[in-house]
Amino acid sequence: MRLLLDVKENPTSGKGHFIKRLAAELPNHGVELVFDPKKPHDIYLAVNSFKHKTKAPKVLRVNGVYNNTDIPYKKMNEEIAIQCRKADGIVYQSEWSKQMHNKYVGTYKVPTDVIFNGAKIFETEPLQGISFCAVSRWRPHKRLADIQKAFNLASIPDSTLWISNKTKQTTVELALRSSVALIHLCWQDANPNSVVESLTMGTPVITNNVGGTQELIKPGCGKVCEIDAPYDMRPVKLYKPPPIDHRIVAEAMWESLSWPRVVNNGHVDIRNIAMQYKFFLEGVLNERSSL
Repeated sequence: MRLLLDVKENPTSGKGHFIKRLAAELPNHGVELVFDPKKPHDIYLAVNSFKHKTKAPKVLRVNGVYNNTDIPYKKMNEEIAIQCRKADGIVYQSEWSKQMHNKYVGTYKVPTDVIFNGAKIFETEPLQGISFCAVSRWRPHKRLADIQKAFNLASIPDSTLWISNKTKQTTVELALRSSVALIHLCWQDANPNSVVESLTMGTPVITNNVGGTQELIKPGCGKVCEIDAPYDMRPVKLYKPPPIDHRIVAEAMWESLSWPRVVNNGHVDIRNIAMQYKFFLEGVLNERSSL
């Protein structure tokens, strides 16, 4: 199978880093990559939008949708819908992402699948000291202030909280590998790469119970804190997330001191993720050829 794929050499976004990892792994599973749309290819995989015109089947890997009432979210979702209507197959990052797309963008009579983001699995290392980390591109719904309040409330002796805006990937990796846990409390996140990377480096995650992040927390991967009320998928003021009980997060931080390192991380192993993409792309090709 020859796959047309858009890959940035120096990505600056989470989706860009993931696609670069996927591009590095797919050839190990017999997928030949093509980066020039003028060269022969069997199928085209794009992220969010199709940049090239091609007669080959097209698969769209989508990000989240817009439900923030402070922006023209309906118009922005229609732009996503335009791309989805061009697709012969759609990949969602999480069940949460799929449900949100179904509500805000629509459903389509094409094959779909839910495939997590992935990263390389690292060998776990013994911890030295007690540190927690919080990694994100910080905006109000990421709840940085809440993370800091929970850490201060926990008041774990000789502990530190390392905060990053994810500007330098190597620095982030070092922080993740040496932390007791990653604290990720973002309200309504689809499938954050920082959580995926944390799990692949053996670091458990403390997260909240609304959004797609909780789907990544398999047994032995951390804890989902029940700090958010159930979400009914109505439009919201995204940058004004509801208040949380910091005590619940603080208690989880104390609990994490006795957690083992994560080894149950096959669901975010880029090798397994690449195989899932290969199987899905082959399925789209087979369905297209049967028409």
